[in-house]
Amino acid sequence: MVMPCRFALVLTASLAGCGLFGRSAASPDAPYVTMRFCGVAFDGRTKQARFSIDLAVDRALPPGGAVEVAFDNPLEVAKPLIATRIVKGGERNLRIESPPVKGIEPREYAMAVRIYGSPEKGTPLATYTERCRVPFGQGDVGIEYR
Repeated sequence: MVMPCRFALVLTASLAGCGLFGRSAASPDAPYVTMRFCGVAFDGRTKQARFSIDLAVDRALPPGGAVEVAFDNPLEVAKPLIATRIVKGGERNLRIESPPVKGIEPREYAMAVRIYGSPEKGTPLATYTERCRVPFGQGDVGIEYR
């Protein structure tokens, strides 16, 4: 049986433990999340690239709340790429990917993580900012990404 070629390449830019957002999880005011790693996912099937961040949940997120990540947009700095995940409750890890991105170059990109108590967002319960170092550009992977 021949399987269709489905290629997804995830290149990790920060390793686990390199970008912690706050205090020890044993603290009563521990952060809601800590970054495990971040990077860029290149999908050879769809020819799209996306930023990706993996978060460890250190303190229970409010069920029905939202986790929003604003990723730097390489082509339009004033318009970050926004991805939102609604919290079901009981999550231990979250992986959030940006909408498709173009123009990735080797440099650092900011990722702002906001925790909200409801899907309507409003005022964030917490905000964390992390920098993700990407050591390659889209042209370096040998495939043209749209």
